[in-house]
Amino acid sequence: MENSDLVLSFYSDLNADVVFNAVNNPRLWWSEEIAGITDETGSIFDYHYLDLHICQIQITEMIPNKKVVWYIIKNYFKFTQDSSEWTGTSITFDISKEGDQTKLTFTHHGLTPAYECYDICSDAWTTYFNKSLYNLITTGVGQPNGKDKPQTDNEKKLAAEKVDVNNYSESIIVNVSPRTAYEAIQQVEKWWTENLDGKTIGLGDEFTVYFGDVHVSTQKVISSEPYTKIVWLVTKSKLNFVKNQSEWTDTQIVFDIIPQNGKTEIIFTQMGLNADVECYGACSNAWSQYISGSLYNFIVEGVGSPEKKDN
Repeated sequence: MENSDLVLSFYSDLNADVVFNAVNNPRLWWSEEIAGITDETGSIFDYHYLDLHICQIQITEMIPNKKVVWYIIKNYFKFTQDSSEWTGTSITFDISKEGDQTKLTFTHHGLTPAYECYDICSDAWTTYFNKSLYNLITTGVGQPNGKDKPQTDNEKKLAAEKVDVNNYSESIIVNVSPRTAYEAIQQVEKWWTENLDGKTIGLGDEFTVYFGDVHVSTQKVISSEPYTKIVWLVTKSKLNFVKNQSEWTDTQIVFDIIPQNGKTEIIFTQMGLNADVECYGACSNAWSQYISGSLYNFIVEGVGSPEKKDN
């Protein structure tokens, strides 16, 4: 049993196409905050629950009404010693006909009892597969997680232990030196936005970022501890999609850079960005994509996904 992959299954009275379509819409049964395309072979999507679990998944196989396979490209757990435990594992959804019913079998290949996360992860998959996905297929309504919407007891417990309710935080683990991470963060135009004026590297430098007419803000580098910490003070801001357009002004954006067993953890925090701020939903979602997606990819692969330069 120690090497047994996690396997779950259930039956429904609905046709295979209904089951297949439901599997391919994980926003409706796993997480509302999934970003990316989830129903095309070769596409990649990102999952996160707060900063506790972040992973990037590629759809490697789709056989209509029969099979879907996901491959975990990279993974980060905040609650295990080996934060990358899922990386390199795969998840298969097999659809078959048994009599008048359709059977759906879920297998997480590589998720075995030897994993530190096994109890928490098997409990979560049981909730999201056997309950949420089953309900989506049979009733049309699933129970995905989302911001302030934990669905398992472990999610509730971990969120209560880990989340700073006063400040938005996101963290990533990268297999590079603290120096490489530090220098990548400073290259703001490579991972946040190409629409930037000013300097971003030295203590006292100021730079302004532009996201069309939706978001304009000016940041000043008020702390720069080599290979350890970077802090920006937002000196002025204009967010045209909220009532108080200067919500970011006087907040601080902090990057803590911490060596972790040969790797480097980057903890991003925007001090003052919290659930009481009107832009929190949009801003936290954007930061998640830029930190866990673009900055991570820039550090690891050399290519980020910043906002492209206006023509």
